Amino acid sequence: IAALPGVMALAAAGDIELAQSAEIVTRTVAGMGIAVEDTARIADVLAKGANASNTSVRGLAEALSYTAPTARSVGLSLEETVAILGKFADGGIDASRAGTALNAILSQFLDPASKFRGELSAIGITTGDFDKALRQLAKSGESGSKAILAVGTEAGRIVYVWHTSP
Repeated sequence: IAALPGVMALAAAGDIELAQSAEIVTRTVAGMGIAVEDTARIADVLAKGANASNTSVRGLAEALSYTAPTARSVGLSLEETVAILGKFADGGIDASRAGTALNAILSQFLDPASKFRGELSAIGITTGDFDKALRQLAKSGESGSKAILAVGTEAGRIVYVWHTSP
């Protein structure tokens, strides 16, 4: 019952059926570890994210379904994760590819032995804070290209979009 107002708000904002809205909210609650009482926040973040980027509530929800648990593991909030996915959408990367690639990037970031972490370290980026690491990568210029390539072709394109966005 506590979730109903948020579910209804998301359905209206996303122009989606109530059942689909409930599914999106349920997956987001579970994936991001958000309290059921915060469904209004979920609706608000997804609606604002869709309005501020080249995607929809459905698109953001699809991308979140691939990446939410890993985003939570690196300490990204729902707001930060949706903002990143919105930037990817603005870069022309569709939801499923964005979610899959962001999940791959985050997984590699979580693994201190990954090639991505090795390349970041090689250019002096040693923070365990994902957002801070990407901001430092964005400032690294050409020297960051090996780190971008280390995550693979598809994920590398995602990092490049994030790396070059304002």
